[in-house]
Amino acid sequence: MRPLPRSLDPLPGESLPGYLLRLAHRLDLTPAELGRFLGLAPASRYDCLRRQILLGISDDALASFTCMTRLSPSEARGLTLADRRDHYPPISQSLPKAGAPRPQIDGWLFSGFSRCCPRCLSDGDSPLWKKEWHLPVVFACTRHERFLRYQCADCRMPPHHHVPSVLIPRAGIRGLHPAQCRQQSSPGYGSICGARLDRQPLRILRPSPQLLTLQRHINGLLDQHHPRKETAEYFTDIRLMTALIIASWPSAKDRIAPRLGAAVDREVRARRAHRARGGHYVRDTAPTDPIACGALISAADSLLKTEDLGSTLTPLFERTFESLVARESLIRVFSKHQAGCSHRTRTTTIPLIRTIRRAKRSG
Repeated sequence: MRPLPRSLDPLPGESLPGYLLRLAHRLDLTPAELGRFLGLAPASRYDCLRRQILLGISDDALASFTCMTRLSPSEARGLTLADRRDHYPPISQSLPKAGAPRPQIDGWLFSGFSRCCPRCLSDGDSPLWKKEWHLPVVFACTRHERFLRYQCADCRMPPHHHVPSVLIPRAGIRGLHPAQCRQQSSPGYGSICGARLDRQPLRILRPSPQLLTLQRHINGLLDQHHPRKETAEYFTDIRLMTALIIASWPSAKDRIAPRLGAAVDREVRARRAHRARGGHYVRDTAPTDPIACGALISAADSLLKTEDLGSTLTPLFERTFESLVARESLIRVFSKHQAGCSHRTRTTTIPLIRTIRRAKRSG
């Protein structure tokens, strides 16, 4: 096994797909070819770079990867989300379990799209795709004080949208710059949008100082030196409160800044349309649009900070429980995650759900 003729040093905070895109471009390879050379993809598959790799590289693949790229094991692991698994529960919940079927990617991880900050992509000599952008709780760039983008300004589609299990979409295409949109612009393999994401107009709407403060707080919680249990419980609480806000919408609309309300309205309408087509009433997934996501996470955070949590949540549960389908769907979400939420949230919501559920049945 010989190292590649040329390699690259990882950029600070860089993700594995970002590194592969840069290195493939430098070596004039397709990302799929590079993935096979590095031992990250089966030699028998043409276009097979799986997102599961971003959660952690196996020992066998790590040995091949480090030899070929001349990176240290710590540098290689640093390109993945492995160091966040104890702090952000959706990562550990997406990992393979011994004797269990193939795991599903959690709904609060990846979500089948790539967010980015055009300024981060354009700063410096090489585009930086940050690994934190794969976490839905990261909705803004605190350095440039911008909401992250999730759509290409040219094709109006998520630039790396594809099958949720794929690490790099259309990895068999050669010659694309790491900052180019890889969205298929028309039917037929090879018809790629190709717009430069690092040269696209930034959103006019900027996050408020309060949202940026919240994002900095979340970024701090994701640091591996922060207490694990406290952090994991907080993110689970945020997940549950976000589901409740969406299910009871617009009951908590007063907790959303008016200028962000339209984005949340679009998110809720999309979910209700999904239900009308036979989908789940309450989808246990993160919002796709970073603006809607930031607004809902901020509202969820404000709920958790209220002094009397039970009184605050009661009208939201009552509104949701007006519909049998919505009630049972939301209860499934809470039941699934109640073991991982904080003691305060658990001891408040379990009796509250029982009381309101009993009242609705008797009524």
